[in-house]
Parts: sequence; C-alpha cells; structure tokens
Amino acid sequence: MARKQQHQRTNRRNRRQRRARRAATHPAVRRTADVTVDLTADATVDLRGTSSAHAALGRDRDVDGSVSRRRSTEDERRAARERHPSHQQGRSVVLVDIENLLGDDPRLATAAGVRATVEALVERADIRVGDLVFVACNPGLAPLVAGHIGSWQLRIRSGADGADQALLEVASDAFLQRSADRVVVASGDAAFTDLVQRCNHAGQSTVVVADARSTAGSLRRNAGRFLPFGRPAQFALAA
Repeated sequence: MARKQQHQRTNRRNRRQRRARRAATHPAVRRTADVTVDLTADATVDLRGTSSAHAALGRDRDVDGSVSRRRSTEDERRAARERHPSHQQGRSVVLVDIENLLGDDPRLATAAGVRATVEALVERADIRVGDLVFVACNPGLAPLVAGHIGSWQLRIRSGADGADQALLEVASDAFLQRSADRVVVASGDAAFTDLVQRCNHAGQSTVVVADARSTAGSLRRNAGRFLPFGRPAQFALAA
C-alpha cells in the first residue's frame, strides 16, 4: 500500500514537471515573455536615454509616464526677457525726431536711409511691442517716413524746430506719468532738456539716443542714460 502511494506521488510530480516544461516551450508563452522583456528593456532605454532630450525641449515626464510640455518656446523666451534687467523698465514712450537722426540735410534722405535709420533705432533704443512711439518730421519728409514706421504715430510740423515742437506737445507731464516707466528721446536737440529733467524728477527712467557729435551738452548731462547713435551714412543720403 505504501509502495502504491509513493508511486502515485511520483507520477503526480512527473506530470507537473512535464506541464511546466510544455508551458515554457509553448509559442504563445514565448511571445508573451519576449514582449514583456522587450517592453521592459525599451522603457529602461527611454527613461535613461531621453531624459536630457526632454529637458532640452522643456518637457517633464509625469509619474504615469506621459509626457507634457512644461512651457512653450515662446514662454521660455518671455521668461528669459523678464529675467533680463532691461526688461524691468516697463513700457516706454519714445519720441523720435527723425530729421535729427538722419543728420546732414534730411531733404536728401532716401527710402533706404529712412529704413536703415528706423531699424537701427529699434535695436539701439530697445523698442518693443507695446511701447508708444511718436515720430515727427516736416511735411516734405512725411511721405517717405510714413512708409517705414509701421504702427508708430507720425506727427507732421513745418518750420526749423517743427519736429521738436510736435513731439513736446505730445509729451505732456500727465500723459508721460500715466503711460511710461521709461522715456526715450531720439534726438540730440537741446529743446528736450527740460522734458528730460521733469521726467527725472518724476522718477521715470530717461534715455537719450543721438549722434554724440551733435548732441547738446545740457541734454546729454541730464539724460539718465545716453546711447550714441551711429547714423547709417551709407544709406541715409542720396549719392
């Protein structure tokens, strides 16, 4: 009897071993095992190999493995600008005496000269979207200027100091205090000295952008910051 029970236990053990061997070699089981191993391997490669790429793209991997954008490229650029000290200036009011910037005889200015001067001013004065920019010139120069200043506001006034007067009328104390954290004068004329002094006393940042060779001493001394402006002479005047 004992021998028969031992024989039965041996048979059951052998059957279990045979089932285990068949299961291990069955095609479906092999495929499942392979897929499981492959996916695990790929996931490990992804987590290790793409971490720097996701960081470069500004993305984070969530706990569940999904990928989400931390911020768009535009958001990152805006954040970088906001970290830059110059961004702390807030909105600017920019007064542009285009005749003064063109220099020499503005009546000889060309379209290429006006365009080059405007582009150079945007870069030099750090003019940004949202700034209020006023440009003044005489009636003869107005058609040429109007085609190159985009949405900037044009003021037209005749006379030797017509452009200065037109800009000073725009820049009332109440308007500047309400609209600007920074006031930029793109002219070297002494007529703007009193305006710069008033802005300084009001706690506003003042910047003068002009040709250093022809800027009035009083204006330069009172400016919170003076930025020499090199006129693109090769374009400004007709040959």
